[in-house]
Amino acid sequence: MMLLWLLNGILLGAISLLALACIQISSVRKSPYHTFASMVKQYATQKLLAFVARYMRRRFDRDTKHFMKKDGREHTQFLYSSPPAANDIPAEPAAVYVHLLFGLRDRELGAIEANFASFVYSVFSALERDWQRLARDLAAGRLGKDVEVPDSVRTACDAALSPEPARAAELREIFESEDAFRDGRLARRVWPHLNFITTVTSGAMQLYAARLQRRYTGQVPLYSALYAATEGLLGVNLWPEESQPRYVLHPRAMLFEFGETAGTDGDKILLASELEVGGEYELIVTNRSGMFRFRMGDVVRVVDFYNGAPIVEFLYRKGQLLDVHSEKMSEAAFFGALRSAADGWSSTLVDYTTAESVLLAGAADNPPHYVVLLELNGAPLTDDERQKVDESLCAHHEVYRSFRCQGGHRDLPRWCASDRAAFERLRQHVLANSDTSALQFKVPRVLRTESLLQLMLEGATP
Repeated sequence: MMLLWLLNGILLGAISLLALACIQISSVRKSPYHTFASMVKQYATQKLLAFVARYMRRRFDRDTKHFMKKDGREHTQFLYSSPPAANDIPAEPAAVYVHLLFGLRDRELGAIEANFASFVYSVFSALERDWQRLARDLAAGRLGKDVEVPDSVRTACDAALSPEPARAAELREIFESEDAFRDGRLARRVWPHLNFITTVTSGAMQLYAARLQRRYTGQVPLYSALYAATEGLLGVNLWPEESQPRYVLHPRAMLFEFGETAGTDGDKILLASELEVGGEYELIVTNRSGMFRFRMGDVVRVVDFYNGAPIVEFLYRKGQLLDVHSEKMSEAAFFGALRSAADGWSSTLVDYTTAESVLLAGAADNPPHYVVLLELNGAPLTDDERQKVDESLCAHHEVYRSFRCQGGHRDLPRWCASDRAAFERLRQHVLANSDTSALQFKVPRVLRTESLLQLMLEGATP
């Protein structure tokens, strides 16, 4: 069971799965243990860990010779559909293609995992685009010449493949059917035993999670198992069946402190025992690697406590605030207002980003306002639909409403219709000019430079 191994390894301090070079597709077989989601609610944490440890020891001893090897990837590789060589592909498109090929080969696949829901969505989009090539290579039992991978990787992958004409024919029939990529049932048609997808769905990732379920995965559960960052493990979601992810902050992972408000560095710093349910706090961490009172920029809301440990919901990053008139509109507030208004649109919201009007040429000649760039599936917004967003922003943010009511202090948001190409340009620019990997990339919800805003405005329409 992939999920059993994942939680066991993470809670014991091994978070190597989050560092894999590309999406991993786990070949979890059907077994009585696939009901693990319900077990989480039945066991206290210590009993759960003991059960997982006992089960995994039996499974490792029984199913793999790699258990005694020192390489962590070798320890766990039997859990995956892809061979180790697939993790050594440097180019993202080729890596996604190869992992998809091995995943499609495995009809018994039971779980899919990736860092963010946005990446899972992009992988299913790649499947929709490349399924004919994938079926071709699956039937032939080798990587096509148009798949650009190092020679050593090609040799290793070809050795792990064998001709699968029957599986290829089955997949062609699925992909050629009407609405195959539209009705939300694709995932279970391709993988009848797919139990869950584990990926981050909190914050603005809710947008991608909704699109993923609507278009590709339907009722397959999305489980945001972990709250983690470069600084280390932060929390674990012990409620996989709930749609809104919440995480118990792991008391032994690092020292957690909390900024009393999401404001300046001079705020009072609190310990976990001083928090209140419903309060919003900035996370401050001290870890074993030497980071001391590091302000991560994550703002969370405390929703409960579990054996004294705070249970939190992730809200937003501090750097993603819109602030044209000292209103401090958070990502969570803006996205909540946008999503609420989008429920009444004739088009479907696909993606979005924003900027402050100060980045526009001639900004001094106009009242301060937000610039909102939308990717829509359907017609551009009508004047009435734009007005509804402004009303929703007023309902979600009291300070915004007060400035709008005063008149003259803020103009209406400027709306621009962008396309997928614009968001792809933004993605490629960020990847090329930062240390961010494809797995870690998240669309910046607030653009901070004129160059990025102009990049998104190229070809945009009012």
